[in-house]
Amino acid sequence: MAEDWITATLYPNGTMKNKLGIRDAAKLADVEFQIAAERELLLLKQKVKVSHKSN
Repeated sequence: MAEDWITATLYPNGTMKNKLGIRDAAKLADVEFQIAAERELLLLKQKVKVSHKSN
């Protein structure tokens, strides 16, 4: 039963189902990298400050 939910999240070729509908794992990885890089660049351009609180 534990494998049922895992199987439901994968395309038959083993690629994780995704909102982009990409079924090729390598292409999905490339597109995910590009999206993440664009978002990171946006944050850097906005000069978002990250603070660290120590307890």
